[in-house]
Amino acid sequence: MQVRFTVSLFLFFSSIFSVFSQQHASLQVDFVGQLDYSEVLSDVWGYVDSLGREYAIVGVHDGVSIVSVSDSTDPVELQFIPGATTIWRDMKTYGHHGYVSNEGGNGLLIMDLSTLPGQVAFKDTIISGLETIHNIYIDEKGRLYTAGGNTGSGGMVILDLTIDPWNPTVLGSFQDEYVHDVYARGNLAYAAEINRGVLDIVDMSDPSAPVSIGSTTYQGAFTHNTWLNDAGTVCFTTDELEGAYITAWDVRNPSDIRFLDRIRSPLSGGTTTLHNVHVLNDFLVISYYTDGIYIVDASRPEALVEVGYYDTSPISGPGFSGSWGAYPFLPSGIVLASDVEEGLFVLKPTYTRAAFLEGMVIDSITGAPIHGAEVTLLGENETTISNLSGEYVMGVANGGDYSVMVSKYGYVSKTITVNLTTDQATIEQIELEPLPRVPLEIIVKDAKTLLPIEQVRIQAVPETQTDIQLDFLTDLDGRAEDTYFVPNEYHIIVGIWGHRTIDTLIDIQAATTTTLYLEQGYYDDFALDFDWQVIEGASTGNWERGLPDGTTRQGLDIAPGEDIPKDIGGYAYVTGNGGGNFFSDDIDDGTTELISPPIDVSSYNEPMLRFHWWFVNFRTQNGGGAGNDILVVELSDGVINLPIIQYTDSFSNQWTLEDSFLIPTNIPWQNDIFVRFIVGDEEGQNIVEAGIDGFEIIDGDPPIDPPTALDDILGSNAFRIIDNPIQDQLRLMYDVPEAWRGDLDISLMTIQGQELQNWSLTDNTGALQLDFPYASGLYIAALKHKGKIVALQKVLK
Repeated sequence: MQVRFTVSLFLFFSSIFSVFSQQHASLQVDFVGQLDYSEVLSDVWGYVDSLGREYAIVGVHDGVSIVSVSDSTDPVELQFIPGATTIWRDMKTYGHHGYVSNEGGNGLLIMDLSTLPGQVAFKDTIISGLETIHNIYIDEKGRLYTAGGNTGSGGMVILDLTIDPWNPTVLGSFQDEYVHDVYARGNLAYAAEINRGVLDIVDMSDPSAPVSIGSTTYQGAFTHNTWLNDAGTVCFTTDELEGAYITAWDVRNPSDIRFLDRIRSPLSGGTTTLHNVHVLNDFLVISYYTDGIYIVDASRPEALVEVGYYDTSPISGPGFSGSWGAYPFLPSGIVLASDVEEGLFVLKPTYTRAAFLEGMVIDSITGAPIHGAEVTLLGENETTISNLSGEYVMGVANGGDYSVMVSKYGYVSKTITVNLTTDQATIEQIELEPLPRVPLEIIVKDAKTLLPIEQVRIQAVPETQTDIQLDFLTDLDGRAEDTYFVPNEYHIIVGIWGHRTIDTLIDIQAATTTTLYLEQGYYDDFALDFDWQVIEGASTGNWERGLPDGTTRQGLDIAPGEDIPKDIGGYAYVTGNGGGNFFSDDIDDGTTELISPPIDVSSYNEPMLRFHWWFVNFRTQNGGGAGNDILVVELSDGVINLPIIQYTDSFSNQWTLEDSFLIPTNIPWQNDIFVRFIVGDEEGQNIVEAGIDGFEIIDGDPPIDPPTALDDILGSNAFRIIDNPIQDQLRLMYDVPEAWRGDLDISLMTIQGQELQNWSLTDNTGALQLDFPYASGLYIAALKHKGKIVALQKVLK
């Protein structure tokens, strides 16, 4: 074994290896050999010469290492090619040439490997301005695809290797988006657009004019790399996030990419950071950072099954230590695994197909298929759900006898024993007996008029199984019925926009009829879906209704992982709900809007807007610190757009009640009004997340303590226009509480909400005389305290 070492590093690594070599967790993967390095490693690739001798090409922090693995028990470094210092290197081969990218400079390294095991010739070359490149791929047509280069958007540049592999030429470029990695076959490229979290399929029939023909994104997407199965029907993606999954996608129709299944390593409790996937004979060979090498049987991509692993790293949990790359394509069957700290591993997997169980779940009385039935292999932590046709499929690594439990709400759970055989599918049709059923009738009426209310949304949630939701709508008579109801205690959640949602507990053991009354008013804690409109102007992180899934940064909570306390249900509106890392589903590349259903405040004396909010906005680049984005709350009737509140807080990561804004009734609203919550990532590199919950319109006197209460200002002489209508001068007077001194400004806006001018006020009382060089018409003057509108006046010229 040849090693490049300093003495101190040799002693350190030797002591670590002597302890760790006996502690590698493994399944169906054997240790063969290892080569240690004094520098950290990145990716690895393999090469076979004309005589069948095998080699590893290893990315090192300060260059490229060429290693003979013909004696796989004793890897030997043959040559080290120094290069730019960088932690990123990616390598591929074409014929007897090797190509290495890096992000440290000097362009693309090209090596002539035909002289191995002797010394190889090499050169650095900058092609089409590409000084740095993150990843490369070479397809069967001899096209080299660069990804994440320093030109354009960091998309793909396509090079031709067929004419002169030593001097590649440019065929074309795809710069629609930043591409982190790519796999190509035939005339299609499968681009991992990491910033957008998108798998993008690009038609390369004409490499001088690539065209995207289909794409997909998904919750928590951070698409890191892609690889196609042998048949070309399924693309596998990885997300370089802690706790992320390898996902299988049906890509036979690029315009309709469909999710099949996903899986992740359990070695570190599902917290490990995922890296790259390769496919060999429908086995996935995955480099999984601190969990080492992970092998999955993907012969049934709708049922991915773990069949092997080898933990190369003494470190566990999330992070970017451990196995960076895994190369499984050498004829000998060995796997080359580059561990960032532990060096080059030579491993030998035993590729064994999984044992599969499949069939249907049906009603034992009617024979109808049952969808949503949970099928669990007891003791194996393997569960699947039957589809709309009642079909299910699942697998385990080893054959044998297994207990299978099948359950579905409304049916008697059933446990059976099955015998499974590796590389085979056992067919099992499972019949479930329905539980007794009783009829339920709910009548909903207006609490004031006692008239029935139609189209009311009703949700029944069993007290003993809160993950079940049964949904109904009332008819013209305010009635909702179900003749096939399972006896139980139920939370009955009832609501419709314009009335206040209620939640009542009803014990339904026999035929039951109940009448429920709703009070008029606007309240929405999002327990029911009242069809708020979402405008998706961002590539990721658009508003969505869901059970909040919190995000963290280095152990610090960023987005809250729950909704406001004491409301109904657990739902809120948040921007992106992928959870996990702070950057995995935040707002990127645009603005997203959340718009309420229409609100009629004509019957309110003093309509007050209340809601809970949180907002996080900080920079990850340019020195960090607070970001420059804002969360804007706006009133609109489709004609007039009136910004009323804006939040610039960089780290308000807890739910906060906004309860003191009076909706102005002296504005000439043309229609019912809407409330809009607008937030975006304007700078492009900021972390931007927000949440809204507990939305409410109330009628009544606002609070008078503390002194920021609006009734101290509105309707008084605290803010007024002198001589209105005006001519060419605008004269304003203001007199507000002393506590507001230094935090005041006046904004002049068009009736559509466009700000024309803004004046900061240094005192809490005074007068202004300002030029008014605007056309005749209606305008709005707004007095603001800490950016929040506290008083409005119409200005007529």
